[in-house]
Amino acid sequence: MIIKPNPVKIDALYERLKKSSDKLAKYSIPFCVLMLVGVVLIMFILGELVDDLKSIDVDDLFSVIPVLAIVGVVLGFIVKSFIKNILLKENATLISEIKNSGIKIEGELITGRMMKMDERTTTKSNSAVQVIPRKSNDVAFKLSQISNIEVSDKRIQETDYSKFCAITVGSEKYYLMCLDDNDAVELRNYVLNLSK
Repeated sequence: MIIKPNPVKIDALYERLKKSSDKLAKYSIPFCVLMLVGVVLIMFILGELVDDLKSIDVDDLFSVIPVLAIVGVVLGFIVKSFIKNILLKENATLISEIKNSGIKIEGELITGRMMKMDERTTTKSNSAVQVIPRKSNDVAFKLSQISNIEVSDKRIQETDYSKFCAITVGSEKYYLMCLDDNDAVELRNYVLNLSK
């Protein structure tokens, strides 16, 4: 039996990730404008208050705001393209790792590539944040070594990862994503039937 991610579901996942990164990147423009204007206004106000407690000249304050807003928009466009490129690279890497994953079951032996959590990611994340594996590793283990198998529909925020299979082998957890519904159920039933 060969279990591989469904190419149609992988393509759909990439499109959802791309939309999500576009949405996140577009918020960088108003964020940069507000940050630049806010920080400079606070510095201006504090500078005026510290300088012998002089009164703040409102005309000077309002003349600086349009300039800061324009600089913030320009900075926002730069940050937007930078963020978008980073997110697209991360998403392309994830999709490539998912495409390279898949397992082959021959009798009692499972071989292939499965996704696995990065140890650095799992130690940094807290329990409230859902993290998905981003790297695939070569695997080879016997069905008898599997202590648990879970198949579920994985959805994090607006991104749907389709059928998500988590297999526990000893203390390690391995994952398959974007599985066809039938393949996921067949794998789960096969493992459960052999473990009886």
